[in-house]
Amino acid sequence: MFTVYLVGVVVTPLAGRWIPRLSARRTILLSVALSALGVLLTLLAPVLAIVAGLTLASCGTFITQSAALSFIAHRIQHGRSLASGLYYTGYYSGGFCGAWLGGIAYAHAGWPGTVALLLATQALGWAIAWRFIAAPAPAAARA
Repeated sequence: MFTVYLVGVVVTPLAGRWIPRLSARRTILLSVALSALGVLLTLLAPVLAIVAGLTLASCGTFITQSAALSFIAHRIQHGRSLASGLYYTGYYSGGFCGAWLGGIAYAHAGWPGTVALLLATQALGWAIAWRFIAAPAPAAARA
């Protein structure tokens, strides 16, 4: 099951090429949606659908992380190491809370409850990116 994370070895360098073209904001919005689609696929019965879902969710996570770090690197002018440190603090704290809350969700509602928690978390992340990462300027305004 954990071999789906190896897809990140391929996806992360590709994301590095897409982020400047799409913008960090668009990349994050699309990759969170991709991850949510993957999580939904894990609700299906065929094992192949579950593996495909885990693969898509993993890809979305790796791309989102790349875009967030790219945003920090290109957008933050002062205190870049502090911003990176805060990002990683949030990332690992979120991972801890997600594992803890995911366990509670699974104990109370099984896998569908865990999927609901993951989708709610992804919706929150999507909304934060939508609200707080500025949309790229139109091409005419950049020229």
